[in-house]
Amino acid sequence: MIDSLACRNRRGATGSLPILYEATLGDRWARAAFARQFGATTRNIAPYGLASKAGEGYVIWAGEDDHIRVDTVFAIRRAGALATPFSRPAAFDLQTFWDEWKEREEERQPSFDVRLRVRKDAVAYVHSALEDRRKLLALGGAVEVVHPPALRASLEDFANQICRVYEASYADVPPRTG
Repeated sequence: MIDSLACRNRRGATGSLPILYEATLGDRWARAAFARQFGATTRNIAPYGLASKAGEGYVIWAGEDDHIRVDTVFAIRRAGALATPFSRPAAFDLQTFWDEWKEREEERQPSFDVRLRVRKDAVAYVHSALEDRRKLLALGGAVEVVHPPALRASLEDFANQICRVYEASYADVPPRTG
């Protein structure tokens, strides 16, 4: 399934994707090692389907408890196919599940009004940059945050930190000759 709408993170696939793909098509359990915020965990998963949303790969899977979950493929550090088959619930529809999951995720995302001054040649990049303030920084002087004041102050602080690093390093660099 391909979903071309923008998403928060674009990290690409990992080496586990071919294994997950084969396990999904073959209705076979897989053993997956997940990277988590405070450590790692390994589980047997029944991969019900794979999805791609704006370059980010997702696996829709059920655990041995039959609870259906969604993880980025990026979160799965290693995977191995198992010989044991699994059966999806008869009522499970991948497209319906995916659409409902995306809607729930979007509702959970905080949002706030952002106003920018944007140079004409940077307009095409602004939408994806709004997903992450680091991407706004990458646009440099092509974008100025007008509102909210807290975001403006945060970007100004980052810019000042960068300036201080470069100003300090210039003092250590001998002048170029010839």
